[in-house]
Amino acid sequence: RTVPSDAAALREICAHLGLEVRAGRAAQHVVCCGAAGGMPAMEPQAATRMAEARIADAPAAVHLVADARCLAHLAVHHPGRDLFGPCSFLWHFFEARA
Repeated sequence: RTVPSDAAALREICAHLGLEVRAGRAAQHVVCCGAAGGMPAMEPQAATRMAEARIADAPAAVHLVADARCLAHLAVHHPGRDLFGPCSFLWHFFEARA
């Protein structure tokens, strides 16, 4: 059995919740946001450009990000955007029922 990527698993969870997923370039192949491999420390200008391009291409009003490093990196470069990790997204938008 093939294990899905974090992004694919997150899209599947969203589909089960009845949410529309508009992933831009992220539909199948996720393009790096610039946070991986020490990029912000080694090439800060390139990491900034990558973060700007990653969100500029995403049409959604709310951005759900699977990787915590990406979430932190994108939040630095896009402070006005609604960026959420999986848990904070569920906490913010859904109510648990007993």
